[in-house]
Amino acid sequence: MSAEVPETESEGEPRAGRRGVALGFLAMVPLFLAYELGVHAAGAGGPRNAAELFLGRALVFLSAYETAVRIAFLAGCAIWAFVRVRLDGLRLGRSILRVGLEGVLGALALGPLLVLLCGLFDLSPADLGLDAAGEDLDLARAGRLLGAGAWEEILFRVGLYSLVFLLTIRLVRFLGAGGHASRLAAELTALAASSLAFAAFHLDALSRLLGIDGEPYDGRLFLWRTLAGALLAVVFRWRGPGVAAWTHGLFNLALVLGSGPGVFR
Repeated sequence: MSAEVPETESEGEPRAGRRGVALGFLAMVPLFLAYELGVHAAGAGGPRNAAELFLGRALVFLSAYETAVRIAFLAGCAIWAFVRVRLDGLRLGRSILRVGLEGVLGALALGPLLVLLCGLFDLSPADLGLDAAGEDLDLARAGRLLGAGAWEEILFRVGLYSLVFLLTIRLVRFLGAGGHASRLAAELTALAASSLAFAAFHLDALSRLLGIDGEPYDGRLFLWRTLAGALLAVVFRWRGPGVAAWTHGLFNLALVLGSGPGVFR
């Protein structure tokens, strides 16, 4: 990973490795597995996550072999990640456990932090219809909710955030900005772009392109999702993609269980 990729510590150091993509991906493996089990239990034509469908567009031509190839690709990535983590000198079990525990703490903190941010925009979370207490939640749906966090973090944070960061920092440096100014501009641009894209991906206008139903545009709900995306981007930059994915997946699950941000009013 080059020096311009959004990493705070230098490559190869144990502390940087604990926040890197390799360990993060290994920590996401249970989430990916839960998602695959949930999709399998739902059967052909069952609910799928928009981010997974978008990233899987390259496999559409494989038709009946799409699922097998997707699982094989994930397994290959996990093997690469395992080798990279070992080369970084990390203690695998301890490191993954730490990522999971930080994800639990992140999920617990996300609701209250969203309420605080919503207060700055005079937005009441209780009016958004996010609390879903009483909804049926079987194991298949729970698996899809957990796995959605991993797929969306791969797309919007590992993919889009990093891409926008790299493009912006090169452009700003080309225009003559210094190191600190260019990095700050890249961080803010990447955070805004990934957060807005995350919110937009939930809209029906985009979801229909992937063959699934989304939600109609509501300015308040769009703002709430944008704020949630911004907080997840901060977790991604601060603690790494694995913690962000577990935070995201567990918060998804909490919303359906009725523990949405409205309960923290």
